[in-house]
Amino acid sequence: MDISNEEKTSYVRAWAKNKEKEARYANELNPELLFGGIVYCISGFGDDWQGLADLLYDELLDKKQYAGKPYFCDSSAFEIGCYFYTNIDMWLFNNKPEMREKLSLYISKRFIDLFSEALPIENVHELFVERIEKYGELFRNDEDAEKILFYLTELIKRTKYDTPPKRADFDNFKLSIDGGLSDGIALKTNLMTFLAYILPATIEIVENYVSVKEEKKSIKDILKGIGCLVLVFGIIIGIISFLTYLQG
Repeated sequence: MDISNEEKTSYVRAWAKNKEKEARYANELNPELLFGGIVYCISGFGDDWQGLADLLYDELLDKKQYAGKPYFCDSSAFEIGCYFYTNIDMWLFNNKPEMREKLSLYISKRFIDLFSEALPIENVHELFVERIEKYGELFRNDEDAEKILFYLTELIKRTKYDTPPKRADFDNFKLSIDGGLSDGIALKTNLMTFLAYILPATIEIVENYVSVKEEKKSIKDILKGIGCLVLVFGIIIGIISFLTYLQG
């Protein structure tokens, strides 16, 4: 399945791929390389990894459509990025508090700058703060993973076909039935798969970056993580196994 046309419309994905190419020839380790690796990961949601979209056909519901394709866009990447940022910030808080303020501030500022360019809205900063404050609240209150997944799925659902994100009334947040129940189930399944493999890989990128900065290793050590390419084969195997189980 060819989704190259969709990729051409994704400003963030194109930006991330350019950063990945730059990282191959970088001679200096800096936060921008780290940020590029993070964006490379979050902008991949909805992509067709090596034709694996075929495995996501929902024959039971007669939905011959790749479930993630409508969400391979900047608006969906924004929602995923807010969630990933919260997880990264939490990891730094728990593991490297001395680096958290400087690194989290850099990542958040660049994230807001990038999506302010990519999205046709004026309140990217406001939406970013709204999202991360909500996720932070849910994590601090030890809410179960299903509730957090519900909020994330619903926010992403509202960005279908690159519909720009909007303010969310979390106090009155309701299940969206736009697109039908089957679309919601397909999106949730895709998102669970993505989170199971790409979120840990993204955290590992941050962990590798911190390790390199502390131990002053060669830049080649960190580029393995930032490029994300060394993870692809393992991710594909994992996704095949996971989807085979779901369809079994």
